Amino acid sequence: MRIDTDRMIVVQRVVTYWTKQSRGGGAAARRNAVPEVFPVHAPCPAGVLVHEVDAHERDGFTASHTLRTLDRLADLDTSRAEEPGEGPVRSKTDISEELHRGVAGATGRTREAIAVCDAVAPVTRGVFLTETEARLHVVVSPPATRSPAFGPRRLFTLEPGQRGRWRFNGRFTPIGCSCHSHRWWYEKWVVNVAYLSGTPAPNLFTQREWTHAVDNLVRLF
Repeated sequence: MRIDTDRMIVVQRVVTYWTKQSRGGGAAARRNAVPEVFPVHAPCPAGVLVHEVDAHERDGFTASHTLRTLDRLADLDTSRAEEPGEGPVRSKTDISEELHRGVAGATGRTREAIAVCDAVAPVTRGVFLTETEARLHVVVSPPATRSPAFGPRRLFTLEPGQRGRWRFNGRFTPIGCSCHSHRWWYEKWVVNVAYLSGTPAPNLFTQREWTHAVDNLVRLF
């Protein structure tokens, strides 16, 4: 992996969680009011800044924030790093299996995602990156869901100075099986990624246009 140490990667992942209790009324209004982008505050110089935002129904959709920094993608120790609420980050073999389980059957898109697995680093739950020849490749693998938009995919490639956004939502069960329909919950994901030189401005995502924008939002029921 060839890495340009003069550039910085910023990943902002915003996830909203709710149940059928928040499908309408005031609770739905509070859920829909969760911003899709937040100001970026880099606590110190770093090769990679990961900003994780979670908004849960149980907390009235008040956003909680976690900031993590890495020197570079190559410095990520997958034996010790943790994903929020998910335990240790898995080995590359396990990541490959996770990508495969993300869809029903080995589609061409699945095989493509698995093919790049050995080159990517899991920077946060569901988001994998690789940096080569001054280009940043973004792969996402959302949890298995009843939504038709689910599945691992190579999302987009960023060049220096570019920004990308991915939006996704889905309906979930504890084991991904409709026999547990009484335990449905919902998630909306927004992943904002930037590849830039120097320290990011606070308005990196809030007042800038997207180079790439992928929208996998579907109507949930």
